[in-house]
Amino acid sequence: MHGWENEFKFEPYKRWSIPLGSPKSLVFAGAGRVEVSTWDREIIADILRRPKDFIQFDIANFLLNRFGPNVLSTDGEVWARHRKLVASTLNENISKVVFDQSLVLAGGMVSEIFENSGPGSDCAETNRIFDLVKKLAITILVNAGMGGNQAWKDAAVKQVKPGFKLTYIEAVKAVIGNLVAAAILPRWFTSWYPPFLPGYDTMKLLSYAVGEFRAHTKDLIDEEKQRSAERGSVARNNILSMLLNASKEEERITSGTGSQAKNSLSDEEIMGNIFIFTSAGFDSTANTLAYTLVYLVQNPQYQDWLFEEIDALVPSDPEEPLEYTSVFPKAIRCLAVMLETLRLHPPLVHLGKMTGTPQVVRTSTSEIEIPTGTIIFINSVVVHLDPGVWRDLNRNKFEPAPHKDDIDGDVPDECRFRPSRWIINPSDTENTQPKIFQPPKGAFIPWSMGPRVCPGQKMAQVEFVAIFLVLLRAHRLEAVKMVVRDASGNEREEADHELHERIVQLIKKSVSKVTQEMDVYNIADGKCSRGLGFRLVRRH
Repeated sequence: MHGWENEFKFEPYKRWSIPLGSPKSLVFAGAGRVEVSTWDREIIADILRRPKDFIQFDIANFLLNRFGPNVLSTDGEVWARHRKLVASTLNENISKVVFDQSLVLAGGMVSEIFENSGPGSDCAETNRIFDLVKKLAITILVNAGMGGNQAWKDAAVKQVKPGFKLTYIEAVKAVIGNLVAAAILPRWFTSWYPPFLPGYDTMKLLSYAVGEFRAHTKDLIDEEKQRSAERGSVARNNILSMLLNASKEEERITSGTGSQAKNSLSDEEIMGNIFIFTSAGFDSTANTLAYTLVYLVQNPQYQDWLFEEIDALVPSDPEEPLEYTSVFPKAIRCLAVMLETLRLHPPLVHLGKMTGTPQVVRTSTSEIEIPTGTIIFINSVVVHLDPGVWRDLNRNKFEPAPHKDDIDGDVPDECRFRPSRWIINPSDTENTQPKIFQPPKGAFIPWSMGPRVCPGQKMAQVEFVAIFLVLLRAHRLEAVKMVVRDASGNEREEADHELHERIVQLIKKSVSKVTQEMDVYNIADGKCSRGLGFRLVRRH
């Protein structure tokens, strides 16, 4: 059952592995491959620090290779080549671009939410905040990744290029939303899928999207190459331009030394990496933002906690710009909120690795022999709930008091949303800034760890912080209560405990698609029968 880690958490280990004396690891042996599932942080740390011994899961590579080899789907020397060029691209210049784009576009999103609330209104409601957040995430990525400059409301975004059925953004969304089908199904199958069968609309969309994503990306690569030739190889501040420039520079250096090794990236490899930046960055960021929005309305004391930091960092004059270099490093609480959301909802419920040759994993208490061809699933969900690491971590006088209507008193601390656990506050005698807690190796892996840690980690953090600086700079977030019928058939507004339970169930029913997500997207305007309505209230 895909995604069982989120559904059952500790239960399979309690049922099967604890009685056999191995409380944190399960081995499944059957007619197919041997599979290991583990949340032992020592085992996890040893595996992730040895990418040559524990290679990428072959099925995952098949899916990720759909548009070309890339930094996630390759191993060995090929991966090292990808990693070197990608790491040089995702630098502080890109972080500043992401920060600035996030501020501008998030401001546009807030303005749209307030459009229909009347001039000077102090609050605005929307049932579509999660769809708006998805639009926000993909637009930031397109602008920062491809050098676009799309405004929040830009009519040109919806214009389809001659010869195409979809815009670039529409093609990206279609491919990411149906990643497995896009990777497995051949073009002829989706093109000729019978209209009387279920799923026809999706198949028809994919028949355009897969081919047009390639064509759109190739056009963007060719256009950027042309610009680079005209500018004399001076890279613009976007991922595509910097990746092309880094690859060209590496090719020049290699040819100058007389080496026959291929150290640059082909157009197909650049396309593969652009797809990974877009798909991984868009889906994981949008879902992390969505979970955070839900947790902040469920735990309003943490909004007050964030207001303290934001009010100290952000100029009182709304026209005064925010500078990346001065604001982002000090937004410790905003970053802690992101880390806590990712702790409770890592994008991937497991990380898949496999052994190409026999391996030995060493921990402080044992040596474990793992045969060739074994699949290892690192359980991200459960290791992030390890009570030995997270329970009652960093409780201090600086964290907010529990909400007065807290009804989850029996929920263990490690299963609660408590961002303050990430803050190491200085003592009264220290004259230093609070710091972010650094978990033990293997205990926190939303971006993996070791040599193959996600190269877009910093970019994701910058985007998240900038968006919440805008959202909470002048507004408080509230959940809109639904109108329900009582036993007598009379309509009334749902009670606080009913709203709380609805939010709990919304989170509980998360599913693992490309990444973990809630059923909150594609909400029509009007009554919100699923998802969650939001209200933005101006702070004074």
